[in-house]
Amino acid sequence: MARLPQPILVVEDSTATRAALASMLNFAGYTTLTVCSAEEALDFLRRGGGTCLIILDLGLPGMDGATFRATLLADRAMARIPVLVYSGQDASAVPRLVGYVNKDSDPDELLNVVARICAKDPVAGRTSH
Repeated sequence: MARLPQPILVVEDSTATRAALASMLNFAGYTTLTVCSAEEALDFLRRGGGTCLIILDLGLPGMDGATFRATLLADRAMARIPVLVYSGQDASAVPRLVGYVNKDSDPDELLNVVARICAKDPVAGRTSH
């Protein structure tokens, strides 16, 4: 797998889910950064933190995922960051997502979507022997 220049930002309030996502993505060769709220994610991004992809839960305390996405879209620089929703909630009303994976899905589905989004070249995500 090709190394990405910036980490995947995981925005998830559940400690167990956040840790599982980070472990799974790290095992697959991705670098991750995790936060437990939309406010933490915004603080990171506004301080100049970079990410190649945001994996976003919608059911966050405080600012929910849909409001977080709207906030990103209102900022020219942050609007370009691809957002993938990973949630048990319906994401059909959330604009300009690069993907949606239900939390009840097979973990490989999430990895396949991430690989497709993060592929910089046709061989990214493939294992060579």
